[in-house]
Amino acid sequence: MDRRYSRTKGYCSLFYNEEYNKIQNKTVLVLGAGALGCYISLSLSMYGVRKLIVADYDIIEPSNLNRQILYTESDVGKEKINVLSEKIHKYNSDVQVVPISIKVSSVEELENIVAEYGSIDFIVKAIDTPIDIIKIVNQFAVSHKISYISGGFNGCYLIIDNIYIPTIGSCFACRNINKDINKYTLSDKTKWPTTPEMPAILGGIMTNLIIKIFLGCYNEILIDNAYVYNMRNHALSQEKYVLENGECPICKKNNKVKDNNIRAKTFIRSVCFCLLSGGVAFLSAIGQFAVIETQLIVLFLGIIFAIYYAYYNKNVQTSLENIVWLFSSFEILFLLVNFRTFIQLPVDIFIGMIIFLMLWIFIMLGIVCLSYYITLLFSKEA
Repeated sequence: MDRRYSRTKGYCSLFYNEEYNKIQNKTVLVLGAGALGCYISLSLSMYGVRKLIVADYDIIEPSNLNRQILYTESDVGKEKINVLSEKIHKYNSDVQVVPISIKVSSVEELENIVAEYGSIDFIVKAIDTPIDIIKIVNQFAVSHKISYISGGFNGCYLIIDNIYIPTIGSCFACRNINKDINKYTLSDKTKWPTTPEMPAILGGIMTNLIIKIFLGCYNEILIDNAYVYNMRNHALSQEKYVLENGECPICKKNNKVKDNNIRAKTFIRSVCFCLLSGGVAFLSAIGQFAVIETQLIVLFLGIIFAIYYAYYNKNVQTSLENIVWLFSSFEILFLLVNFRTFIQLPVDIFIGMIIFLMLWIFIMLGIVCLSYYITLLFSKEA
């Protein structure tokens, strides 16, 4: 039967230079025998994975037939796990498939599976109920040092929302779930509209990542990232996890979040913008007083531009920084035009310009401070 895997072995040796038996010696627990579970189980059997333990409790319904590739009309009313086991055996009789009729809802149930059916090397989470199933899988996987992958559908998004590899990267509990990829986070809705190609696309990407993990090719996996495939524009993107600062209560990893440092640097940069703007305004105002009306017009246009930028880019702070830069550019122009007046400045006017400079800097600092805290407020609400 070596010829069966000759093309697959050739591909793996070409790109990964690893022994193929690393794949064939694995035991995988697949949670869910639905659209995603069907496709991944079938794909892994084609790779020659030694043993598949498939856990599900559902029966086949007519609505499953549009996307669950292993089931046909004659299977309606039967248990998914039994039909899946039978079909995969027909595809590859070398693969041992263990069907378990159970709705996994606790760590203890996963412990019982291992106790009864032997150790496992990998977990595929292809179910979304109960709602805390990812926490259950994560706790079990971390305690047993088992890698896992989790994926699902949310509207037009196909999402691989968790990839855990022991000692590499972070676990689910490390993440700040209130801020983490909110627009892609899997919903608790269990009946999202799904098309035939969606499980094939997502299942194919997940299978590819699983094989890379088996072969130890971690450099080709974006650790601490979610993979998001958009069915509307066919874009595959990665979203970096937002981690909680401090020690994780599950995996005990000490996460040092850099987000606050980035904000501090941004704030310092903004202050520098203000000082630059104030200095330039001081020099230009020395040479020209009769520009108040013109500056008010520029300010109005700058505010309109900032509102437009903030609305489309969702960044209040950057948009208000642009006002500062707009004023700086405007003042530089006046400085160049009125340079001769500047070098003939009397002392009393110089004192007045110092006062003007201080007022200008305070105004610009106020704008940036306000935008900074508005940005923080928005990020907390997100």
